[in-house]
Amino acid sequence: DAEARKALALMGPRALGLGATQVVFLVMTGLASTLAAGSIAVFNFAFAVLQIPIGVIGVPLGVVLLPALSREAALGGTETFRRLLVRGLAMLGYVMLGITALGIVVAEDVTRLLFDYGSITEDALEATAVTLAVFLLGLTAHSLIAVLARAFYAMRDTATPVSAALLAVVVNILIANALLGPFGLPGLAGAIAIGA
Repeated sequence: DAEARKALALMGPRALGLGATQVVFLVMTGLASTLAAGSIAVFNFAFAVLQIPIGVIGVPLGVVLLPALSREAALGGTETFRRLLVRGLAMLGYVMLGITALGIVVAEDVTRLLFDYGSITEDALEATAVTLAVFLLGLTAHSLIAVLARAFYAMRDTATPVSAALLAVVVNILIANALLGPFGLPGLAGAIAIGA
């Protein structure tokens, strides 16, 4: 079936883009392993908390908008497509900027609430809170990516998001190597925020 072949062809770049994200995470984990003991756990804890608002708000909004965007793209409704996309991005940006500001203020409290049990040290809790606060600087961008990528998918363009993802891999790795020495784990978090 021609449509099935077209769908498979469009899925290839998407799979490559998901792989690019994993490459960044593997490289960052490898760089974190060169730091003090426990750095990988701190990095993973902070990154996991960052994923909560993205997974609860950003990704679902992109999923909800995709059918409407796809319909408008297929029908040639450029103005309606643009209006839906801009409204979705504006709403998401507004919410995520507020969550970012609040999250940075309460990063230490959230870290203590989630991880202050067992044998975790005070230094690890503080490092997790600082790393989380830096990660949160990129929260809005990470969330917008979830919607923007789907806007390209709606237009049957999977190459542009993959190109952006591959560029982000290069940016993330270059900046991480530059910031690792002076800033440690917060430098890695900063590289991911800047890359987004």
